[in-house]
Amino acid sequence: MNEITQSKVSKHHIDLVSKHNLQKATANKLLRFLSHAYNKAIEWNIPHITINPILKLKEYQVNNNKEVFLEPYQIQTLLEVADNYPNKINIASIIRFLLYTGARKNESIRSY
Repeated sequence: MNEITQSKVSKHHIDLVSKHNLQKATANKLLRFLSHAYNKAIEWNIPHITINPILKLKEYQVNNNKEVFLEPYQIQTLLEVADNYPNKINIASIIRFLLYTGARKNESIRSY
């Protein structure tokens, strides 16, 4: 482990995407794995391992967000279940608010 350098890992991280056609998220997993391995080696006092060279490397920015729209029959099923759901708050009203406004849950919470 003490022969692994920040520059070698950085180059390999770039090569995984550019030469080996892996997804950026997959290449990022390598960095996280190596960083964790170094942290454990330091924690367990493995000889000659005193720093984690991976800490200063930056991961690729990854956008794995998926936008999903409900079909009308899915909305109807959701509202039927919500209307019959036994709870202390009126979850059906909250769901209707979100559906009618198109707001995300966090957006509507922050608006208060």
